[in-house]
Amino acid sequence: MSSSSLIQIKVDPSLKEKLKRIALSKGLNVTSYIKMSLIQFSEQEEHLALTENGFTQQEESRIYASIQAGEKLYKSGHLKMETAMAGALKTLEE
Repeated sequence: MSSSSLIQIKVDPSLKEKLKRIALSKGLNVTSYIKMSLIQFSEQEEHLALTENGFTQQEESRIYASIQAGEKLYKSGHLKMETAMAGALKTLEE
């Protein structure tokens, strides 16, 4: 048996009727439709949640990977600081 929690909300009667119509058009009852909508919403929000630096998780991971790749090139002597800074400044100007 699965465990679940109860969420109760009060909404305007017009919203409840609108939700009923939408749910019925999808072959669902209101409870199932709301549950499905909450799952989709929470997944979207989780994906779009920003880190403390103001980036999405995906953006921040890409930035960190880029920094690590640059550090690796710099430490191996394949990247000079002057070249890296010039490229960064050029990118900022665009």
